[in-house]
Order: sequence, then structure tokens, then C-alpha cells
Amino acid sequence: MGRLVILIAMLVSFANANSNILVYKIENKSHEISAQTVATGLKSNGYIVSKNQDMNGPHNKQFGKSSFHSYNLMSIYQPEIAEKMVLKYDEAGIFVPFSVAVYQKKTDGYIYVAFLSASAQKRILNLKDKLFDD
Repeated sequence: MGRLVILIAMLVSFANANSNILVYKIENKSHEISAQTVATGLKSNGYIVSKNQDMNGPHNKQFGKSSFHSYNLMSIYQPEIAEKMVLKYDEAGIFVPFSVAVYQKKTDGYIYVAFLSASAQKRILNLKDKLFDD
């Protein structure tokens, strides 16, 4: 149930930073939502999370402090779409898997989930295909 709430919150609270990077903003004052919660929601909706790397810990270790409560980078992919893209366009492999940033500043009551849009991927690869519309 919680995973569904997070995905609905992501869809409802969508904030389009620009047409290249999609940013979802989710209220998270209580810090109940984490990168792991987001990963679990993605997995339950057919995505494979191949990596969920804490970036805040190494930053704290190297610099002694961070302005982030949490900062993770994930590599994810959707198996059926990824296979179709790579079989049809081997150059599309640069986006399989693709990166997702999940972060929350210490002073912010929101967690953010950001990733490259399908339209940006289409422009970068210079392709016109319905696979980017799925």
C-alpha cells in the first residue's frame, strides 16, 4: 500500500524542471520516504533496480559534512522496453539502465526523484520511435 501511495504522490506532485530532466517532489518532513522506499515502489511496478548507491555517506567521509539528509543514485531499467530498445537500436544501450537521483536536503521537507526524460533520450539518440512513448 505504501509503495502505491509513493508512486501516486510522485505522479501528483510532478514538477517539470525542464523538458530534459523530470523531477518529482514529494512531501517528506517525517523522512518516512527513502531511496529504498522509492526503489521498492519501482520494483513493484516492473522495474529492475540494479544499483541503489548511497552518495551521501562517501561525501561525508571525504568532506566531513553534507547539506543532504539523503542522496542516492540508482540505476534502473524496465526489462521489456530495454530489450526492445537495445535489439532495435544498439546505441540506445547508453540508457539501459538509466540513472535516477533521489535526494533530500537537511533543510527541506521534500524528497526529490529526478531522471532524464524520454524526449531528451530521443533527442540525444536522434531517434523517432514509439518505444520512447511507452
